[in-house]
Amino acid sequence: MSFKISLAAQYLKIGGVLSIPTDTIQGLSCLPNDMRAVNRIVKLKQRSTNKGLILLASDVKFFADFVEDINLLKQIKANKDPTTFLLKASKNISPVLIGGFDTVAIRLTNNKLIKSLCEKTSSALVSTSANISGKNSANSMLKLKVFFNNELDFIISPKNYIGKSSKIIDLQEDICTQLEEVDGRAKFIKDNWEKPNNTGEGLTRVLSGGVVFEQAGVNFSQVTGDSLPASATAIRPELAGRSFTALGVSLVIHPNNPYVPTSHANVRFFIAEKDGEDPIWWFGGGFDLTPYYGFEEDCVFWHKMAKDACDPFGDDVYTKYKEWCDDYFYLKHRDEQRGIGGLFFDDLNKGGFDECFAFMQSVGNCYINAYLPIVKKRKDTLFTDAERQFQLYRRGRYVEFNLVYDRGTLFGLQTGGRAESILMSLPPLVRWEYQYEPKEGTSELKLYEKFLKPQDWINAN
Repeated sequence: MSFKISLAAQYLKIGGVLSIPTDTIQGLSCLPNDMRAVNRIVKLKQRSTNKGLILLASDVKFFADFVEDINLLKQIKANKDPTTFLLKASKNISPVLIGGFDTVAIRLTNNKLIKSLCEKTSSALVSTSANISGKNSANSMLKLKVFFNNELDFIISPKNYIGKSSKIIDLQEDICTQLEEVDGRAKFIKDNWEKPNNTGEGLTRVLSGGVVFEQAGVNFSQVTGDSLPASATAIRPELAGRSFTALGVSLVIHPNNPYVPTSHANVRFFIAEKDGEDPIWWFGGGFDLTPYYGFEEDCVFWHKMAKDACDPFGDDVYTKYKEWCDDYFYLKHRDEQRGIGGLFFDDLNKGGFDECFAFMQSVGNCYINAYLPIVKKRKDTLFTDAERQFQLYRRGRYVEFNLVYDRGTLFGLQTGGRAESILMSLPPLVRWEYQYEPKEGTSELKLYEKFLKPQDWINAN
C-alpha cells in the first residue's frame, strides 16, 4: 500500500488530479500551487470559480503559504470531528482557491492517507467533493466513471487502488503468482523493509530451492534522496543538485535447468526536483533473456513478443529499444553480449506522462507472457552435470555485468540502498574457470558463435 501511496504522490507532483477518500467524503485533490491542476478540477466539476476550494493538510505548516496570519494559524489543532476554518488569505493566493472572498478555507486532519500524501509532496492538498456541481458526491467507482470518464490520473477508494497505475503496481504479485504455479513447490517469502529517516521503503519477494527455479527475486522499491549519485549525473549533468524520488519493480529469475534461460526485467520511474524549477521526470525499463543453450525458436518468440509490446507506440520503437538493449547488455572487458537481448529504454518522457506510462505498462505486462512459455517448454529437458557446470560458468558473466556495468545496481549502492534487495539479482551458485574455451562442434561453442551475436531474430532464417 505504501508503494501505491508513493506513486500517487508522484502523480500530484507532476500536476495530476486524484480522487481520494478524505476524512469526510470521496474527494478530488491536487496540489494547490499547481494552477493547471486546480483549473482542471474546476472544469471537471463544472464548478463556478467564485466558490473557492478547501485546503486539507495533516500539519499547519503546509498552510503557511496560503494564510496571512501565521501566528493565528499555529493555534489551530485537529479536531475529532472534521472542522473547516476560515482564515485571512495571503496576498499572493490564487483567486480560484478563495473564489470571491478574502479568506481561505483550511481543514486540519489526522487522516493517515492525507498525512502520507502531504509529507511526500511537502504540500497541502486541494479538497473538494468528487462530483459534478449540484449532484451527490460519487460513492462508487461506477459513479466516478460516469462523472469523470477517464479524466482522473489516479483513484484511491477506501477498498481499491485503481487507475492508470493499477497494473504496474500489481505487477509484482502477478509475476510471483505465475512463477509459483509453474514451479509447483516453492513459494515466495515477503520481506517488507524501510530505510532510516523516511528515505525509502519496499517489498522484496524471493523464491529459492524450487523445482524449476533455483532462485527468483521480485522487488518493489521507492527511495528518495537530497541529490542524485554520480551514476545518474554523469550522463545527465542537469540533474546535479536536485533531490529525487525513484520508484521501481525489478526481477531476476535463475532456473535450475541449464536449458531454461535466465531472465531479467524492470520498470522504473524517476522524478528529480529543485526549488524554483520544474521537476524533471522520466521512465525506464525493459527485459532481456540469457540462455545457456540456445534455441532459435525461443529467440524468435521472445523478440516477437517484445515487438508486440512496442508496436502500438510507433513503427520504429522496437528496433530502437532492441538495439539499445544489445548495446547496454554488453560486457566490454569480455567482448561478449550477456544474452540475446530484448528491450531497454531510459530517460523516456517524450509524448507526455500518459503515453510514457502506457508504454512502461505494456513492457511490464509483456515480460511474463514472453518468458513463461519458454520455461514450460524447456524445464523438463534432461541435462548432464557438464551442462550444469557450463550454466554455472556462464552465470559468472551475469555477476560480472551486474557488479561492473548495471545502472540499477550502481545507482542503488551509490544511494545507500538496501544491499540485500539490490543484490538479489545475483545467482545463488556460480563458478569461474581460468581461460575456459568451448570445444569445437559443441552446443556450448554454438552459444558463443550464433546466439551471443546481435542480430535480427524476428526475420531469422
